[in-house]
Amino acid sequence: MENKSKQKKEKFVQFVRKSENFWELIKRRPSAFVLLSIVAMRAKRTDSTNFNDLEVGEAYIGDYKNYGSTEQKYRTDKKFLETHKFLTTKSTTKGTVAKLIDKTIFDINEGKLTNKLTNSQRTPNERLTTNKNDKNDNNVKELEYNSLTENEQAQKVEEVKDVKEIETTKQPVRKKQTREDISLMLSYLRSRIGIESFVDSAMERNFGKHIIGLVGKIGKDEFLRRLDCLLEDDFHRKNCNKIKYVYNNIKGFIEPTIDISKYTFN
Repeated sequence: MENKSKQKKEKFVQFVRKSENFWELIKRRPSAFVLLSIVAMRAKRTDSTNFNDLEVGEAYIGDYKNYGSTEQKYRTDKKFLETHKFLTTKSTTKGTVAKLIDKTIFDINEGKLTNKLTNSQRTPNERLTTNKNDKNDNNVKELEYNSLTENEQAQKVEEVKDVKEIETTKQPVRKKQTREDISLMLSYLRSRIGIESFVDSAMERNFGKHIIGLVGKIGKDEFLRRLDCLLEDDFHRKNCNKIKYVYNNIKGFIEPTIDISKYTFN
């Protein structure tokens, strides 16, 4: 009786055995599956009060050494799971927090959910009130417009067109790359790859400029993830002593595949 009572109090994580995503994840990146498992095991199940400032589905991660990983592999796994929408992450003063947003592999059996409601979950009265307010605002604007003369109405229409055109054509302002920016990027790459200089150093500044532009286009995290993947592969790492090779393979990045036959599942 005591054992049965104890079992009922245990918290369980459901593993979806027929999940296609499980086999695809194992095939493409087994180490990412390990990280996903840790998040599922640690994730907060209920909205009860706690001193960790965690919400339902969230867990602290970052202790990669505790499960035999490395910082480089952990960072790549984290980005991989984010890219494929298994989880989201955020940085806090207490550490990195991951939130499980996919239930196709693990279901943490969430308890009582939070009281936060999405727009589709609001009560009918709330939705009716919002719609009524929007309708009243539109009626006021229509009355104001109708009270204008024909010339004033035409001018108002042109003003709206100008605003929309400006918003459509507005482009983000890009920071001009300085010599110092390029030098810092090249210094980081040499240190990260583990070389003193690139074999094709004559063109390194030109490609350093292109790499900075690439970071601005794909984002810092995605750039680091792609670089990590290159350095994890022996063939790619051997050729990363050429700046042109680094740029071309990060720009035209192809997700690595893993031979599932190397892994045994009972």
